[in-house]
Amino acid sequence: CIPYRYKKGNSNASEVDDELEVLVISSQKGKGKLFPKGGWELDETITQAASRETYEEAGVKGNVE
Repeated sequence: CIPYRYKKGNSNASEVDDELEVLVISSQKGKGKLFPKGGWELDETITQAASRETYEEAGVKGNVE
C-alpha cells in the first residue's frame, strides 16, 4: 500500500501550490524507509488486507484505490 494525500497550498492567479505527500515508515531493521506492507489473510479481500495492514503498520486509515 502507498498511503498518500494531497496537501492544499496557496492559490494565486498565476500559481497553485498543491503537493502530493507520500507516507513511508521506518524499517524495523534500522536503516531506511519503506511503504507499509504485510500479510494477506485467507478470509479477506485484497482491499481489506491493504486497509488492515496500513492501519497496523502506520496507524492511518483511508480509501483504497
